[in-house]
Amino acid sequence: MDPNPAFYPRPIGVPYSASSPQAPRASMDTSSTLVSDSDGDSAYFRALENVGIHLNRPQIQAVRHGKGPLLTLAGAGCGKTTVLAARAGYLMALRDVPASSILLVTFTSKAAAEMKLRIAGLPGVRPAAARAVQARTFHSFALAMLRHRGVQDEVFGETQAQHTVMKMMLRQLGLSEAFQPESLLSALSAWKAEGRSADELPETVREESDAKRAMLAYEAWKQERNKMDFDDILLRASVLLRDPDVLQPLQRRFSHIMVDEFQDTNALQYEMVQRLAARHRNLMV
Repeated sequence: MDPNPAFYPRPIGVPYSASSPQAPRASMDTSSTLVSDSDGDSAYFRALENVGIHLNRPQIQAVRHGKGPLLTLAGAGCGKTTVLAARAGYLMALRDVPASSILLVTFTSKAAAEMKLRIAGLPGVRPAAARAVQARTFHSFALAMLRHRGVQDEVFGETQAQHTVMKMMLRQLGLSEAFQPESLLSALSAWKAEGRSADELPETVREESDAKRAMLAYEAWKQERNKMDFDDILLRASVLLRDPDVLQPLQRRFSHIMVDEFQDTNALQYEMVQRLAARHRNLMV
């Protein structure tokens, strides 16, 4: 009987007689056998085990990593959050790193809150230390920088409101039929994510010129009302970090930086991480 043409149980071209390749089975060993009681840090891993955290060999290596950069590759559900939290605890407990010198950067507020909760639940971590660890999103960290430097602009983050304003700008310019507000806002966001302002948008052809006029009108509307969107927050913070008087105190403070979901960083966020980590180079991603 011919196989269902809409479903292929194996890659096209591979005969049915071929055996399926098998990935090597991962070791089931955990810290309970991999970390000997004679190891200097055994008490930390025994304490983790007592609260149900049993790390495998690569996870132990990541937690124990000391100075210098560290790239950790893991798929969804492999315990990345657990490793990040456990390493933060390890740095405080065994490397004498002050809690306030640790910066954990995530992409969502929920993930940042989860990270703080995990750290607070680690054995031997005092509540004050857990609070002192900076677990933030890129935008939260950038906004805190701006507020510290006196920027009081209101955050204009409501998507529907942004669409309404851009739609209004298009109508005023007679471009309502030429562009969709969401398309222009998406293009503007992608442009800013590269670290460039709306003034630098290209205008070599008529369509580009019209789009730029609408985007600049949108930017002017925000500036007149002291508003900034999420892209503005990162862009303005990035500019601030190019000032040694702003950057150097942050570099001195954050000796250890860890970035979750690093593959999702854009050019602007990557530049921020590079600058912050340049002094100590203790960067885990």
